[in-house]
Amino acid sequence: MDYDWHVPIENESTIIQILDDYFSNPENIPSGITYNLYRMMFNGSSDVTHTFQVIGAIDDLNETSNFPRNADFSLMLEKIRNHMEPRGRYAGRGDISTGKPNQDNIEYLMLDHVENSAKRNAAALALWATNKQSNYRAIGTVISGREDGITHYTLVERSNLKDLLGSDPNVTKEESMAWDKYLKDRGEMKEIKTMTRKLAKSWN
Repeated sequence: MDYDWHVPIENESTIIQILDDYFSNPENIPSGITYNLYRMMFNGSSDVTHTFQVIGAIDDLNETSNFPRNADFSLMLEKIRNHMEPRGRYAGRGDISTGKPNQDNIEYLMLDHVENSAKRNAAALALWATNKQSNYRAIGTVISGREDGITHYTLVERSNLKDLLGSDPNVTKEESMAWDKYLKDRGEMKEIKTMTRKLAKSWN
């Protein structure tokens, strides 16, 4: 679950401190849940500056609705609201992935309209089987909060800007052919928006 915020640059350290103060108490973090605060690096013309993310297995996420909230939680929310403006909220489900998540602190996110998700997922799995990468990659469905025709997301973790912006000079002929096959086999798909964000702080 992603919550988009607009945070004035001078308020970022205050936001992190407020979240730190609250999540420093382990009793305030539900079992199996991780909270991430991302800072937008590249986001087009949007004025979203940060994304607060809640991640976990579906059963753990479901249990967050029953997690007891105390006066400290209400105070934390009140403080946060004084230093940011909400912009949107989204809920999604991871469908397929490769690699180990949360190893790199930069996320490249593509928001897409996909006509046939089963076809696209099968093509992606075939691509990943040939073009093996150490970094985490995931494809998922946007369940709630959809806009502008967005149905799915693609997420790729990168360790630094060079990995994000540079091209791999060592791509083999087999890997190039696998990519061409993926583009052919994935079916109709339209990229709606891309963005890059960097992890500012994580709590779990």
